[in-house]
Amino acid sequence: MKKILSIFVLFAAVVLMVGCGDIQGEFPEINENKQVEMTAEEVTTLLSAVNMETETEEAMMLSIDLDISAVNEMTDMWSNTKFAETSIDGTISSRTYMYMHDDITEVKMLSENEIDLTVSTTFVEDSSLNEEETLKGSLNAYFTEQYLYYNADLESSTEVLDNGKYKMNLGITQAMWDELFTNPEDMVDDYLDIGIDINEAIDDSEMIGVMLDAEMLKVYQSGGETTIYFDMNKQALLDHAYDMLDVMYDTTNWSNEDYVEYKINEFEMPLEMFTEFEMQVAFVIEDDKMTKMGYQFNISGEAEGMSIDLTGTMVFDMFVEMPKMPNDLDDYELTEFPLDMFL
Repeated sequence: MKKILSIFVLFAAVVLMVGCGDIQGEFPEINENKQVEMTAEEVTTLLSAVNMETETEEAMMLSIDLDISAVNEMTDMWSNTKFAETSIDGTISSRTYMYMHDDITEVKMLSENEIDLTVSTTFVEDSSLNEEETLKGSLNAYFTEQYLYYNADLESSTEVLDNGKYKMNLGITQAMWDELFTNPEDMVDDYLDIGIDINEAIDDSEMIGVMLDAEMLKVYQSGGETTIYFDMNKQALLDHAYDMLDVMYDTTNWSNEDYVEYKINEFEMPLEMFTEFEMQVAFVIEDDKMTKMGYQFNISGEAEGMSIDLTGTMVFDMFVEMPKMPNDLDDYELTEFPLDMFL
């Protein structure tokens, strides 16, 4: 049980180090009256004109709102009967401002996070063995002048982190940073690696064309702002699998059996675990600059005896103003808390 709670605290910590018109932090609103017609080539050109290296040289904000529910049934390996189940219910809300740079002395991060998590285990035959662990409160973090600070105010039924204001008793050297960090745009790409290859989508006008024809991609314009909006779900992907395969492979000499086989391997099998799979992705562009990237998802599925429901949003706002650091960082207590948890 403590291990499960520690994993969730670790997840929050990773959020802190990686990040973490429209209102900042909110998924872009879509006005159907503003939809415009564009060809695949025009969309590809518009996306390709954006230089993410330039984008990430400015301060940005990562907003995350997640609602997760999971149930794991435990069965006896001999009789295959259920003897207990563990359920996880929780929410995580995070706002992380960051200024990334290859020079560690220039790097800044300010992150505020709210966690509300309950992990319960119930036993079929002996309720006296039932357990419940909770974790609720705030975990904020700051990085400036090569040091990481955190301010924890967590109510927990098991001790996972000391509450209070602490400064890690180890500074991040340039050599350490060089080993961790390549460049800001790679960090954005890695963090948003959720099954969509953004670079390939931008470069592949044929795939853009398939998605336009399938109405999984739409374009909206208002003033000088353009929003490219992807709307994907399990059924749409399956319905248009053959068209996508034509883009992914040279299908000139394929038989119908080939299409069926590849559809099963590339689409049906990966999507089989999902009872619900909906994802919206929005890129907001103005003057050849990406000002916002939004990801919104609703996913339900089951794998290896565990059922999971996950809903939420992840939004990057570019060109934001970096907030000021707390004015009492000098008063934070030094701690030997393992830095590896945050790396």
